Amino acid sequence: MGFFSRSLTRARLKKAYKRVEEFAAAEDYEAARAAVEPVLELLSDEPTAADALFALLREGSFRYEDAQELADLLLANTPDDTRMVAALGAIAEQLVDMRYLNEAAPAHPVFERLVRRLEQKWTEQRQSEQALWIASGLSTVARLAGRAHDKLAEAAAKRLTELEPESAARHYDLGLFYKTRARFEEGVRANRRALELYDDQADESALWNLGICATGAGDGETALRAWKQLGLDMTLGDSGLPEGNFAQCKVRLAQFPLAERGPERDALGPGGEETIWIERLSPCHGVVRSALVNDDIGVDFGDIVLLDGAPITHHRYDGRDVPVFPHLATLEHRRYQIYRFTGTQQHPGQLQALGRELPNESWIYVHDELFRIVCRECWENPEANHDHDVQADNQTIVSGKLCAPPSLPPDAFLAELDALMQPDEHTRILAPELARAAGDPARAESEKRRLAMIHDS
Repeated sequence: MGFFSRSLTRARLKKAYKRVEEFAAAEDYEAARAAVEPVLELLSDEPTAADALFALLREGSFRYEDAQELADLLLANTPDDTRMVAALGAIAEQLVDMRYLNEAAPAHPVFERLVRRLEQKWTEQRQSEQALWIASGLSTVARLAGRAHDKLAEAAAKRLTELEPESAARHYDLGLFYKTRARFEEGVRANRRALELYDDQADESALWNLGICATGAGDGETALRAWKQLGLDMTLGDSGLPEGNFAQCKVRLAQFPLAERGPERDALGPGGEETIWIERLSPCHGVVRSALVNDDIGVDFGDIVLLDGAPITHHRYDGRDVPVFPHLATLEHRRYQIYRFTGTQQHPGQLQALGRELPNESWIYVHDELFRIVCRECWENPEANHDHDVQADNQTIVSGKLCAPPSLPPDAFLAELDALMQPDEHTRILAPELARAAGDPARAESEKRRLAMIHDS
């Protein structure tokens, strides 16, 4: 290729690069994908085209599905370029939506291909001057590729702390791996070391991860110190963990959180998911204050859950943006008594309001009025406002769950409910399993028959 030909080629490449950047900045990702075509056409002939495509991927210029396809194409064109393959592994976080911590392991083959290629290079060049790049790329992409690669991801991350023992970032990344695998005590050690190595002031991200790992490990003193270094006013609660004054928030619970599932489950993902309210006790844990519709999730009212530090999105309530966090792990099952019920009421919200009058931390949770199924777009952005067959507002027959602490005898709980219902013969709760637990089998059978009549009418 002559001088002028190469100059024209590079001018064309520069123009295409700039157009992709402009479209990406405007969040027109469909146009960005179309605009990158001239770069792809030059991949096999112009060496700088690979660098241009890599830079666009690193900047997050494409939708995730397009980024995965383009990364795979770049890998296919540079399989023997150790520096490029390692760099692709290191930016693998740009190829997936990192907000959704509990998503299934990514299905696109580029992740497996990168892992295999970098593992091969690591075996061949472990003692070479390129070992640092290889380990860096491998630790990131192996962590993201799923729990089947945990040993490889951990080995590479630990190797990086050996190659650069004074790097706070390397110890932080190792702590991040341990946090997402529920290896909280090891996460505490790694984040402590990272904090020791920061020069001027404690790094906020490392403090957050230290607080989360310490809470997960039950190390309340360490967690409290981390939160206080972040300027939070907190004390140790009766549970031995830090507690403070925090607004309620929401958590996207998962039946199989990433931190708690094994490799055999990873490709199937989180299983059932449900977004619920928690009474937030600290920046990273709280008490579930919603009664779940899905019993298979394995978490319900009163349980204590650990959440990750970065919210997935925000939901707006009464002019306030409420963060929605991913479920990291379950700290405690508090074994609340939970009974399904069907009830009658004269106007919307009546039973829910009566539930607020119950003593002893008991609750009436009306699913028909508080629970909705929406698409992912509406879940992330309620302003999308798609029609999702919302329940009618004037329901007089509703269903849900009754919740009472484990220390409250079932007969006492039933008596509390009866006292609330007594003044109004049109407001009733039918809960056969509660009646049975309270030692009244005749009432349980009577309520079952009444329920059958309601469902048949």
